[in-house]
Amino acid sequence: MTDKRIEALTKAAEKKKDDEIQVLLSELGIKLSKILIKEIKGTPRERVIGAIVVVQENIDSGVKVRSKVGLFRSALREQWVANESRETRKVNQNNDEFLE
Repeated sequence: MTDKRIEALTKAAEKKKDDEIQVLLSELGIKLSKILIKEIKGTPRERVIGAIVVVQENIDSGVKVRSKVGLFRSALREQWVANESRETRKVNQNNDEFLE
């Protein structure tokens, strides 16, 4: 395979991943802004999926989510883990701040 062919296949695979993430976010009702797109592109795919799962779990558990976009951005930036309680996240965040 030539380098150009490999590059083309890599770009196609990345586009497919981007499309999958966009569909998941759309299903949750999260609209993408330019800033959010930039944040997503600068974040490993596993963390993006994890943040999506955090939003979905909050919705499924009956928690009133004021801003799905805000929850998603917080989960993305603070690397929240799905199935981690709010109390655990708060303790972990406080511990991280203490260690700095």
